[in-house]
Amino acid sequence: MAMVMLSAANDDIKIGEPDALPDNICLNELLTHVELDVAYCSEKLLNFENLLLQVFSRENEYESLLATENNVILEESVDKGLEFDFLYGILDSELRELDNFMGSMQTEIADARQKNSFVETIKKLLMRLKKNCGILKKL
Repeated sequence: MAMVMLSAANDDIKIGEPDALPDNICLNELLTHVELDVAYCSEKLLNFENLLLQVFSRENEYESLLATENNVILEESVDKGLEFDFLYGILDSELRELDNFMGSMQTEIADARQKNSFVETIKKLLMRLKKNCGILKKL
């Protein structure tokens, strides 16, 4: 278990940090990492939307080409079909990657919340400790 060193009234206090949290990462770094992940995810979603529009466009071109040829397979039809299949494969791959990324982001956000809760608890404990130190000094 990692230990956090806190200083209160010139005395060091050792408090255990939750096991799930990585060592030597401060809350600001974790939140910055989550913010960067959100920006990355937003960019991925925009690119995903553009790719989706391309796939729909190719699908419509491919369907209209097949509908006008009356069961005659032309080289252009095969090319359009391969292009559509290729774009659909990329789209599927990007969707899986985005899904995995969202799952890891949810974990990071949960870790940030846990660490924030831990920091808030430590702050409250330090305030109580300072208050009690002040009371003890008066005695």
